[in-house]
Amino acid sequence: MLVGKREVVLWSAVDAEILHHTSPEDAMEEYLDGYEFSGGNPETPEKLRECLRDLGDVLVSGYAPMEISPQEVGTYALDNVDDQLCELMDPDGDATDWSDETKAAARAFGQAVLKDFRVWAMEPITSVKLNALAWAEKYEPQWFKPKDQTS
Repeated sequence: MLVGKREVVLWSAVDAEILHHTSPEDAMEEYLDGYEFSGGNPETPEKLRECLRDLGDVLVSGYAPMEISPQEVGTYALDNVDDQLCELMDPDGDATDWSDETKAAARAFGQAVLKDFRVWAMEPITSVKLNALAWAEKYEPQWFKPKDQTS
């Protein structure tokens, strides 16, 4: 799914720290698998249908790799140079005041880095609401069959 020029690559309805679903439907399945209904798990298909109806819509977020600019990469590079060479600097001095020429070179370095570097840190860029009952009826119809008819 594209949002603007960015592609959503992972989805979650649970935890943004653990992203591995490639569709909103898969994220919804994990959400419902781990959902704890008040009063415990429904014992009958009718009770399950009622609980899912009460649950309503679930917000599922879509994530894309964070965008980073050549300018940011260049700034990180210059900051790292300052950090690595701090032993050689005046201990009472401030961080290096980089010239415009050096900043331009750092931006060019950033452009070169971004041709090869794959950003993996993710950020949410969209979300969809999936209705719990409608999702279950479509993707898990066996949940609504009496126990003796599930095979």
